[in-house]
Amino acid sequence: MRLILLLILGLIALSILATLVGPLIVLGIGGLLAYYAYKNLVKSDRGLLSILWWVIVGATGISMIIGSLPGFIFLGAVAVLMYFALRKEPNVKAQVNENPSTERSSVFSEYESFEAEWREVRGR
Repeated sequence: MRLILLLILGLIALSILATLVGPLIVLGIGGLLAYYAYKNLVKSDRGLLSILWWVIVGATGISMIIGSLPGFIFLGAVAVLMYFALRKEPNVKAQVNENPSTERSSVFSEYESFEAEWREVRGR
């Protein structure tokens, strides 16, 4: 049953990834455009029009990045969901009491050990 649920979850994640390819490409192009505009704006000392041009190009890149952020955040949420779905659970072994006559001693053995250690500490 778990394998079927993981298969269904994988198909859903694959379809989500397929729909997010476009916004992620736009996010990358916007990032490159903003970075290129920033680098050229720092180097630019020709005049007001050149500075204004690179500010407009940078603002366009930043607006492309902002427009694509919801898709990027959604992709991160899908990645976190996949992490929690695929992580291995720790092996927990149940303690079985085979002899019912020693039930009291096995249940309270930790407390008896603590009491003995506490007496030892207080005696010092």
